[in-house]
Amino acid sequence: MVSIARPFSMHIRISLLLSAYFMGAPSLGQGLSNELLFSVDYHGPVVGTLDVQGRPITEGDLLGGGIPQLGGVHPAIRHTGGRLGLNRYDTCVGHLGGDPCGIDLDALSLGRDAKLLGANEIYFIRFSVDEYAVGYSGLQTSPSVKTESPFGESSASVFTTIRLPDLPVGPQASGPWVGQHVLSFDGDGRSAMYGGVSAGLAPGLGLMEPNNANPGAQDTGSHVDALSQQQVANLTSVSIYFSLDGSSLDSAHSYVNSGSAGFQQASPGEVLVSQGGQITVYATETSLGLIGGDDLDALVLWENGIPGFQPSDGEYTWLDGTTDMLFFSLRRGSPSLGQLDSGLGLPIEEGDLLGPPGPGGGAPMILISAESMGLNTKRSSGSSEGDELSGATISKPGSGREIVDCQPNGIPDDVDIANGTYADDNNNTIPDDCEDGDRPDCFCSQGSPCNNNYSSGGCKNSTGVGGRLQGRGSSSVYMDDLYFNVFQLPPQTFGILFYGLTEGTVPVAMGAGQRCASSILFRVGSPLLLDSFGAGMVGPGLGAFTSTHIAGVGQFVLGSTMHFQFYYRDLQAPCGGSSNLTNMVSVTFTQ
Repeated sequence: MVSIARPFSMHIRISLLLSAYFMGAPSLGQGLSNELLFSVDYHGPVVGTLDVQGRPITEGDLLGGGIPQLGGVHPAIRHTGGRLGLNRYDTCVGHLGGDPCGIDLDALSLGRDAKLLGANEIYFIRFSVDEYAVGYSGLQTSPSVKTESPFGESSASVFTTIRLPDLPVGPQASGPWVGQHVLSFDGDGRSAMYGGVSAGLAPGLGLMEPNNANPGAQDTGSHVDALSQQQVANLTSVSIYFSLDGSSLDSAHSYVNSGSAGFQQASPGEVLVSQGGQITVYATETSLGLIGGDDLDALVLWENGIPGFQPSDGEYTWLDGTTDMLFFSLRRGSPSLGQLDSGLGLPIEEGDLLGPPGPGGGAPMILISAESMGLNTKRSSGSSEGDELSGATISKPGSGREIVDCQPNGIPDDVDIANGTYADDNNNTIPDDCEDGDRPDCFCSQGSPCNNNYSSGGCKNSTGVGGRLQGRGSSSVYMDDLYFNVFQLPPQTFGILFYGLTEGTVPVAMGAGQRCASSILFRVGSPLLLDSFGAGMVGPGLGAFTSTHIAGVGQFVLGSTMHFQFYYRDLQAPCGGSSNLTNMVSVTFTQ
């Protein structure tokens, strides 16, 4: 133990005492089995920028980069359009957004979307929309397309349905969560204010926002186009299913589609498959009930393993494994839009998830209506334009561990929060239970320096009880809202918060208390003067402090665990000393 015999300045005295113990101020989370893969369309400013490895991003690349994080993670190219087999890829590498180069990837699946079985099972649809989507009028959940689109924050984001009934799910389907969805992944993963109103916050994809709904080919932000959430190992060894873009004019929004299908000698209504860089047709327009000029957009596929495409002719006809489960949507301007579907007899819209025609043939059948996913349609609202479904993927509990599921219970965190299973007081789409900033330990229940044991705090001080340290806020590095309350200390005394990288196996006597924080020790800020009740608060903003004042291993990063204690002056301390410590609080930092 280090002591200083003569008090000359409380600030200097504490600092000198702690300097014998502290190195003062002058990673990433484990990957999960499911990964979010996506592409961006040619209109946005991400095209032409460099990924994390310094490679120019194109609209033909499959992007990913691991677990989305608050604050965003710069996207990585997981599979280039060249490896996919796009014949114009080398020509287009390095071109800038807004310039249609003919490699736009419209839809994506690895053929491993969750196989739907019926019987009231739980399943989730993650989806993306373009910047013109506004959301269904009956949407009550937030954040959603309805709340994000006014700020231009919807097209770079991914949303998830909360609970849908068995197929087919029509516009009038019943259930407490039908027609509702919630924000799952934000484009840039950052909080933003627009006119004093905050847009939704969620783990980010490293894209650019906002993307305002302006006409023309040049966008202000990103648009998630193709989308898939599936278990990923080596993309060079699996079949990749996708569709390419037509070349029609989007007269409503004054831009021409990129024509990537034509450059590949393919039809925009076909599903293609790339195997080892060789592209062939997997599902023809005719097998899907489509006609010339139709442009397939979102794609969901459970492939049965039998070579070629075996189309289903109704919901759940894939149960015996003889047919493939394939859902798709159609892009704005496709001639099949407005035709009556072969299942529900409703006009098809660009937000519907469709399947091949029923037993009698004809147009595709609506399997999951746009309204049931919380999207706007002409048929229900009378508006001049419905929301366009850009990308979609289906998962369910047991179909691979969810990307963000901190419990884990097989339910996406954003869905758990939306349905009320878990609270999210700081509105960052992460359950508060997973951002616990208060794991108290090192209570002075035995082994105290002079029999001043205290079972629910640090060792007894001159007030007759032990000092308490209590973590509040969250463990989120991005939110940086962690703070500590300290109380049951002598009034009007000074103390300082410190932390260590490890928890010692045996408490070390320090003054009249016990130090459990161990290894390299770091102090946080200047000494704190406690109030007349012997209480005080340190934080929030501790992460910002450490990022600018503490280097290397002492910084708060995702996955790191730090062990906090509060050292304080106590002139009348037991044991004849003049200082003491509180209990310890351990914090494992989350995104």
